[in-house]
Amino acid sequence: MILFKTLLTMNTKVAIVFVFWTLLIRVKCDLSNLSEKVLKKVVIDGVTFNEFVDKIMELNISTECYNQLKMLNETEDLLYKMADAWSKPYSGMNFSSKLELGNFDECINIDYTGSEGRVLGRYCAMGLIIPTSFNLSDLTSLVQDSYKLATCIPDKCTSEDLSQILPEPILNQYACSTKEDNTELDTGAIVTLAIIATVVAFMLFQTAYDVYFHLNEQKVKSPYLVAFSVFTNGKKLFHTSKGNSEQILCFNGLKFITMMWIIAGHGAAFWEIVPTTYGKAYAEWYYSHSSNYLRMALYGVDTFFYIAGFLMAYQYFKTEVKKPVTVQTAKVPILIIYRYLRLTPALLMCFLFVTYLARFIGSGPGFNVGQASFIKPCKENWWSFFLYIQNYYNPTNLCITATWYLSADMQLFLFAIPVTILLAMVYKRRYTVFMGILFVMNLIFIVLPIFTKLKLTRDLDPDFSSEYDSHSRLNVYFIGFMFGAYVRHNKQHLKKINNKLNLFIWCVVLIGMYVTAYVTYGFTYEYEVKAIAISLGRPIWCLQLCWIVYSCLVGQGGIINWFLSCGFMQLGGKLVYCLYLMHGPIISYTAMETRTTLHFTDYILFYNFCGHLIVTTFVAIFWTLAFESPVIILEKALLRGSGRSKYTKNKIFTQVTYLL
Repeated sequence: MILFKTLLTMNTKVAIVFVFWTLLIRVKCDLSNLSEKVLKKVVIDGVTFNEFVDKIMELNISTECYNQLKMLNETEDLLYKMADAWSKPYSGMNFSSKLELGNFDECINIDYTGSEGRVLGRYCAMGLIIPTSFNLSDLTSLVQDSYKLATCIPDKCTSEDLSQILPEPILNQYACSTKEDNTELDTGAIVTLAIIATVVAFMLFQTAYDVYFHLNEQKVKSPYLVAFSVFTNGKKLFHTSKGNSEQILCFNGLKFITMMWIIAGHGAAFWEIVPTTYGKAYAEWYYSHSSNYLRMALYGVDTFFYIAGFLMAYQYFKTEVKKPVTVQTAKVPILIIYRYLRLTPALLMCFLFVTYLARFIGSGPGFNVGQASFIKPCKENWWSFFLYIQNYYNPTNLCITATWYLSADMQLFLFAIPVTILLAMVYKRRYTVFMGILFVMNLIFIVLPIFTKLKLTRDLDPDFSSEYDSHSRLNVYFIGFMFGAYVRHNKQHLKKINNKLNLFIWCVVLIGMYVTAYVTYGFTYEYEVKAIAISLGRPIWCLQLCWIVYSCLVGQGGIINWFLSCGFMQLGGKLVYCLYLMHGPIISYTAMETRTTLHFTDYILFYNFCGHLIVTTFVAIFWTLAFESPVIILEKALLRGSGRSKYTKNKIFTQVTYLL
């Protein structure tokens, strides 16, 4: 009785919606007698509610829906389950999220064959929209401010059918699914499965072949025969090094920590789309200072750009710079091809998995809608995805959003090649002029994003939420490039500094990095101030990275250098590329599988991050062994041919292209 009295205190039409299915089973449901007594008092347009229900079948609904409603009345259990799966009034409706998911599994498992055919339960995550106000002029705010509740209806009934039964057209078929959705494999899914099965078969057979020869202390006859061997590739993956004069081991830690930071930041965004016990919990946390450590993760990709620029110069100016310009220019095509082939296979498999296969391996209230949001842009813009131009061609409709970085990085790489060849001519003659030119270039690249943000892109990205361009990262890339050239030129002459001064600079740098990120992303500014803060914050961030790298190189990094260079970080550094590719789909999969209202706290946020990191790491290990490591071996073998190719002797072809 209390429940129905509560309903009657709400808008009358809203109350009717909540008890609609209870009325349909009024003879067979135990609550029916009670509901009838209360609902006899409810009048709609002069007609009592019971009279309204009696006239349902007289309305102009589709024949299929009519037959299924008729069949539902033949059985008590299924009709009750369908009614039970609907969202209902719940405790704290005004306090928790205005999204209630009902019972997905109870609805989706309804499957009944009766006198008129078959009835499946169709679950709609937001099938019932109950506005808190009836201002229909602003539909966006109407939906945002409305209660979004789940419905369970016969699969042949449409929102148009039910809108005639119910007094207001507040039902829709958004985010709907049945048990038979995504059950038939299409051509894309079959091809993807075939590729994965073939690769796994190669891994199994070649691993057995490799282990057999290893146990018999024999050398394998060809690298092609062990390219997919988990034994060989696994040893390389888990091998750790104490380093040599050419290795910069601290990059492993910088890359892996940055990747964990990005996973944590993207994992936090998970809470923006799931229902929570306190509806404003995530928003209040996000705009509080306690969330700054994750909002600052936006600097993560800048660290990757910096490392990529550093390695470009550090490797190129070791050997390539000594060769004639014609020789350097002649190698450009093979360098581009090698890099494209180095990155694309693992990316291709991520694309195929997300576009064609992922929708078959899960379910949930928002699973179909979420999968559609992934699949549609990938099918529409696949060519820009594989040409690495989607950050400019379709920045608002990205395929696998995080991969905008790969497009931007490829563009920076292509831009850097001719610039590097031209600068190499100056480098061989006058090093000081070379550094002066780079300094002026970086000043221009620092001013460039300020100009573009203030004069050109203000209307395109007013809140800086879609900074997917590469020109804004020219300063970051070439600061790394400039420092990489400096380290290469002075490799044998890098000097230690006074220990006290070293400690002081470390303190300034660590505090400065926090302040830089905090000032940039910790406050709300006017557009102009924000544009300048972001454009200046990135180069300042990278200048501080320069000190970390320098101090580690000269052996004054102390425990920080040890931590960044330890075996665990070396393993993580090798996995970063596949971690970056796969973390987005895994986090999204978790969100789309959510079936209940969740509780949000900092502890649960950290707990979820641990889960995302562990699962992504296992997937990344498989992805690396299956689609990344074999490609590296095959490329080297193909370039080597029958003898040792001059290209494979240069680390420029293996390390410059190893961006992540």
